[in-house]
Amino acid sequence: IEKKEEKIEKKEEKIEKKEEIVSQNSSTKESECPDFNNKINVFNEALINFSEPAGFTTLLTGFCELLNNVHQSKNTWMPNSMTSITCYQELLIVLLKFLDVNESMLQYMTSQSSIADIVIPILYIMYTSRNNPGRVGLLHLCAFILLRFSSEREFGVQLNQIVPLKLPIDIQTANGTLADFLILVISKIISTHPEGMTPLFENLMTILANVSPYVKSISMPASIKLLALFEQFTSPRFLFAAPQHHHCVFLLVEVFNNIIQYQFAGNTPLVYSLIRRKGLFDRLMSLPERLIEKAKSRQKNVSSEKIDQSALVALGDQEMQLQQQSNHNNNQQDESNTGNTTEREERSRTVSKSSTDEHDKTKQILNNTTSTNTVENLPPQQWKPTILWLEEWIAKLPIHTINSMFTALIARVEQFISEGNVSDERQILNFLSKTTVVGLLPLPHAIILRKFVFVFCF
Repeated sequence: IEKKEEKIEKKEEKIEKKEEIVSQNSSTKESECPDFNNKINVFNEALINFSEPAGFTTLLTGFCELLNNVHQSKNTWMPNSMTSITCYQELLIVLLKFLDVNESMLQYMTSQSSIADIVIPILYIMYTSRNNPGRVGLLHLCAFILLRFSSEREFGVQLNQIVPLKLPIDIQTANGTLADFLILVISKIISTHPEGMTPLFENLMTILANVSPYVKSISMPASIKLLALFEQFTSPRFLFAAPQHHHCVFLLVEVFNNIIQYQFAGNTPLVYSLIRRKGLFDRLMSLPERLIEKAKSRQKNVSSEKIDQSALVALGDQEMQLQQQSNHNNNQQDESNTGNTTEREERSRTVSKSSTDEHDKTKQILNNTTSTNTVENLPPQQWKPTILWLEEWIAKLPIHTINSMFTALIARVEQFISEGNVSDERQILNFLSKTTVVGLLPLPHAIILRKFVFVFCF
């Protein structure tokens, strides 16, 4: 019995020792447990404090090599001769994180000419992903990176370098600049109008507005695309779709103003395109009057404040049909840059009268057509445009610089054409390049650079 009691006592002592050891270990673990509320993100701090120039060079070279693999692996003579990486989306996220937390890294990248080796694959990814609904997030990611780049002046300067593009896409800019490629890709994304991309239009136009004061030369194809975007943004169908869509018009007008005021000498193709499409600006400024006229013809003795919304919706569809019919031939002639010289001369002579002719045609179409759109067909909570809303933002549109350019140049171009010295479109461009508008335009406005900043809402 005594031996059994001794064994039991020894077992109890062992159990007590084990409990003491367990309690000591648990207390040490609790003391070493990190406090996530006050813990510093070591990786984030490393990115913020990273400031070695040699390290910036290594990172920039690595980003360029890996991102260019996306299109180089699909543009080889022998299929599958180059392995394609699959982590380029994660690579873009890391790049955006670097640019967001490290201002020195952003300034270094935008000051290097090799920034083109990052911009080109980003634009290629955006172009190839534009029609894929599953890649809307990737499009937003690429747009945010470009928006972050565009907030730096040096990035706009670097866009003037000529880059030989050999990409497996249908957009090629022979001897074009990086700015031309940027404009062509953005216009292609907006014109295809993929589902879920409309909220991104304002960001894309902000990129163009940020870099426009520093772009020395825009090619004719890119200039035509900019005017096509203006036509799309000023169409009633687009303006009446959401209350913030007119912001795109303001940003695009800012692009035109920046180029006219700061880079007029090297952008004669854009100036010529603006003169040829002057009717677009006249049609936008007279849009409220046409709306009131049409709405009152439907509802007699009604003030402009009480006009039925169905008139606005109906006019939006009818105006879009009119624009497609009246501008289809002009767009084809602009893009081909060829055609009959006599027709060009006649079109240039009547450039100041195009607005009146289009207005008469609009009234004729509206008087001979009816629309089945009614307010009942709209969703109950859908935003509805009003005449007062339209008049309010059109009155604030900064179009004075463009109108001053029209006043100064249209008469000169018409006189030059009437003298019979024009046999080709290039002669008009040469004439505009030798024409000065010093003292004829308003004082240059301040350059505005909009920055992209992450906002976290919890």
